[in-house]
Amino acid sequence: MKDCSKKKQDNDSGSISDGSNSGSGPTKDSKKLQFSSKIVQPEPRAPERQPRRPSIAATREIHSGINQLPKKEDIKLKDLDSKAPLLDAKTKPNVGKWFPSIREEDGGSTPLGVKTRKTAKHQIRQESTIDIPGLTVSRKAENELNCGSYGIREKLVIVLVGIPATGKSYIGSKLVRYYNWLRYNCRFFSVGDKRREEGASKYSMSAPFFDIENEKLKSFREYLAMETLENLLHWLLNENGVIGVLDATNSTYQRRKLIYDRVSQEENLGIMFLESMCTEEQIFQQNMVLKARGPDYEGFESEEALADLKKRVDLYRKYYEPIDEREEALPFLQYVKVINVGIKVITHNIEGFLTGQAVYFMLNLNIRKRQIWLTRPGQSNDTIAGRVGGDAPLTDLGVQYAEDLAKFIDRQRVLWQLRETTERLNSEKPTFEAEAFNIWSSVRQRAIETTQFFNPGVYDVKKMRMLNDLNFGSREGLTMKEFAEKYPEEYQVIQRRDVSYRFSGLGGESYLDVVHRLQPIIVELERCSGNVLVIAHRVVSNILMTYFLNYSPEEIIDVGLPLHTLYCIESDRYSTVCKFFNYDPEQRSFVRVSE
Repeated sequence: MKDCSKKKQDNDSGSISDGSNSGSGPTKDSKKLQFSSKIVQPEPRAPERQPRRPSIAATREIHSGINQLPKKEDIKLKDLDSKAPLLDAKTKPNVGKWFPSIREEDGGSTPLGVKTRKTAKHQIRQESTIDIPGLTVSRKAENELNCGSYGIREKLVIVLVGIPATGKSYIGSKLVRYYNWLRYNCRFFSVGDKRREEGASKYSMSAPFFDIENEKLKSFREYLAMETLENLLHWLLNENGVIGVLDATNSTYQRRKLIYDRVSQEENLGIMFLESMCTEEQIFQQNMVLKARGPDYEGFESEEALADLKKRVDLYRKYYEPIDEREEALPFLQYVKVINVGIKVITHNIEGFLTGQAVYFMLNLNIRKRQIWLTRPGQSNDTIAGRVGGDAPLTDLGVQYAEDLAKFIDRQRVLWQLRETTERLNSEKPTFEAEAFNIWSSVRQRAIETTQFFNPGVYDVKKMRMLNDLNFGSREGLTMKEFAEKYPEEYQVIQRRDVSYRFSGLGGESYLDVVHRLQPIIVELERCSGNVLVIAHRVVSNILMTYFLNYSPEEIIDVGLPLHTLYCIESDRYSTVCKFFNYDPEQRSFVRVSE
C-alpha cells in the first residue's frame, strides 16, 4: 500500500497505469498495476431478443421440394377463407388448395421432390410399453375383438432353438406357466406333437428320420414346422392369444429365416428366438436320460431308447447352426441364449414389455432340487368369527399349531439334508454346500406369531408385506353375511368370481392386483436354491398354488388351502412331486394325506 501511494499517477481518465514514465526507463515498481479509485459504470446492455422461429425461406432451403410454397409477404388476410369448416378426426384437409406441391397420395405429408420408398412389413413396428392384465388397458384395444386378454395390445411369438436334450422344451413350458399365471393368454405349440400325430403312421420316428440329407423327410419336417406356425399365428390373431411358443429344434439359419419372414408379414407381432445350449456334459447326459423317457420312445427299453437318441443328437450336431450375426442383421429381431439351463444368459436387442418379462424370468431360472412348503397362519379370532381381512392375534389352538409346525419342519429339514448328502456322495462330482432354509410370512399379526417358534439361528425368518392377504378396502372386518346384507350389489359381483373386481375403499385390491404384487415372490422362489416355508393367507396361498401346480387361470379362486394344513411342492429339473399334510390337534402331529 505504501508503494502504491507514492507512485500515484494521473489516472483521472480511468486508465490503468503500468508505473512507467515516458522519458525514463523501467523503475523498480514498473510491473505493478495501478487501479483508479474512480468507479466506472458499465454501459447499459441491450434487452435480450426472443428466439425467432425459422423463416419460410429457411424452411425452403431445408427441403428443396417445397420451393413452391407461397412467400410470407404474398399471403393476404383477405385471401384466407374465414368460413372454412373446422377439421375433426374424420376430415381430411385439402392441402392442395394452398400447397399444391404436397403429394396427396402420400397422405399429405411428403414434400414434392423428396424420394420415398415403401417399407417392408417387418420393418414397421409399433412401440411396446407396459401391459399388465387388470392394471393397464390399451385404449386402442378396448374396441377390438381380437385384442389380448384384459386389453393387452402387444403380442409375441417365441421361437425355441436348440438340439434335443438341451432343455429348451423345459424352459419353454416354464415360460408358458409363468405367463399364464400373470394372466397373459399363452400357449405351447409343439412341432414334435404334430410330427407324432401325422407322421407316426407313415414313417419310423427313429434317428434316420431326422437326417437332413433325406430330402423327402426334410420336406415333411419343414411342412410340419410351418403348419404348426400357422396354427400358432391363427390362434394369436383370431382366438384372443397373446403369446405363442413354437417348440422345435429350428437348427438351421434357413429354417429360422423362414419363420422370421412369415411372422413379419403380420402387423403388431413381435418375434423372439430363444436358444438353449448345453456346454456341461454332466447336465447334457442327465437331460439325455430324461429325454429318452419321453413320448418319442414309448414302448422302448431304456438302453435302446438312449442309444437311438444319441444317434439323433449326432445327426443334429452335424448341421446345427447357432444364432449368430446373420440373425442380428434382421430388423427388429430379438433373441436370448440360455446356456446350461440358466447358468448363463445372453440377450440381443430386447425391446417390449413381454420379452422383457421373459428375460427377467430366465435370469432367475433355477433347476436345483428343492422344497417349497405352503401353509396358512394358525387359527385367529377373526378366523373363528368368519371375518375377512383383519389383524387379530392367534387363538390358543393357533399357538399350538405354530409350535408343532416348527417341530415338524425341523424334522423334515434334517431328513432332507440326509437324503441330499447321500445323493451327492454317490454322484460323480460330489459337492458340499450349506443350504439355507427360509421362513417367509406376511406382516399381519397372526402370520408373525406363527413363526415365533422357529430358531432364527437355523432358519432365515423374514416378514414380507407382499405376502399380505387381499385388501378388502372399506369391507375389511366384515363377515360374508354382513357383506351380503350391507352391500348386496357388490356381493353379487363377488359371487360371479370376477378376478378383476377391485374392492372399494382405501387400499382395496382385486385378485389380479395380488397376482402382480406376488410376482417378485414367484421369481425369488424360482431363483433361490434353498428350501422355503411360506406362511401365507387364503387368497395368497391360492395364487401361489395356482402357479406351482400349473392350474388354469380360471381356477385361481377355487384352489384352496384349508386352515391347519401343510402343502409341500418338491421340484427338480423336470418333475414336481406334491405332498399334502393334515394337522391333528389331538395327537399334535401332521398326517400325510395324498401325493
